[in-house]
Amino acid sequence: MPFSGNIDSYYEKIYAKSIQKSGLVPLRADEYFGARPIMSDVVKSIYESSIILADLTNRNANVNYELGIAHALGKPTIMIAQKKEDIPFDYQHIRIHFYDTSEVDWQEKLSSYISNSIEAIKLKPSDFALFDSEIIKEHKKALSVIRSIFTRQKATIQLSYNCTIDSYGNCNMEISCNIQCISNLSLIKWRSFIPDPGEIIIKEAIDYYNGKKVDYIVFSEDSTSKDVYFILENKSPNMQFKFIIKAYLDNYIKELIHNGFADIHHNNSSKENLNIEYNYGRIVYKFPNTEMFRKMNGDISLRYSKEFKEAIPLEKNQTDDLICFSYTPKDSEKVYGTKLSFRLNETK
Repeated sequence: MPFSGNIDSYYEKIYAKSIQKSGLVPLRADEYFGARPIMSDVVKSIYESSIILADLTNRNANVNYELGIAHALGKPTIMIAQKKEDIPFDYQHIRIHFYDTSEVDWQEKLSSYISNSIEAIKLKPSDFALFDSEIIKEHKKALSVIRSIFTRQKATIQLSYNCTIDSYGNCNMEISCNIQCISNLSLIKWRSFIPDPGEIIIKEAIDYYNGKKVDYIVFSEDSTSKDVYFILENKSPNMQFKFIIKAYLDNYIKELIHNGFADIHHNNSSKENLNIEYNYGRIVYKFPNTEMFRKMNGDISLRYSKEFKEAIPLEKNQTDDLICFSYTPKDSEKVYGTKLSFRLNETK
């Protein structure tokens, strides 16, 4: 959508509210921050988005360019405009909703159309995609080739988690990765499961030692998970380095808030990474220091091979603002997976 005039105000008053009402997170290009070219962020965001909403009013060139990218990627798209004259000939045949700002209830009608369209897309996304996603199929084929190359890599990775949970079960997660790679180029996969409804946003990935951004690609294989592939280039083989991932996970631990208990798995051993040895560093979960969380207990089960061992209590501390649960492995431990369990309203 254009970033000026009356349409700019429609974003906050109508579009963003309608999207949020449907359980999604609205984002537009001028909300990006960083040093990268803005179109790099725009294209990346279009690829990662579940749904595209395009206001085609006034034939804005940038909007049409971005719409073309969305169509090429097979993204479900909701298109709206004020006049038929705003629509180029090339896609006049596609479903477009026209709204008339002279009508008394035009805002309610437009908001209702956007919300209803989002719900319809959730049920059958293909009805709102222009193409049959042949490009996406080719893209996944290319990813398969990339995976097959990188399965021959060898690396040792230690992961540490620092997670801050809010009162609604959302999570700001910081993952510290200490890595030693045999090869000069490595592809590191992080899979995170998405609560329903929920969303995962990668805020940034940064090389700890030089402050540069780490390149990554996000793939949603299905509606329940996201795979993030971090592409790491070493100056020399066997070089040790560290990078930090910062992510926001919507509804990450909602079961704890609604049902009083939650199990969280950190399991990074997969068939795709047979030559990668994963291990764990310190794991920390922080909760608000409220009466509800003060009564909570937590424990952790460790997986050394195929099976999890008997659960042990997490260390529990508190400050004026936070309740902290943590686990610090012994130096000699080789842990390949963890399961954390939290329970509310339990006292020792």
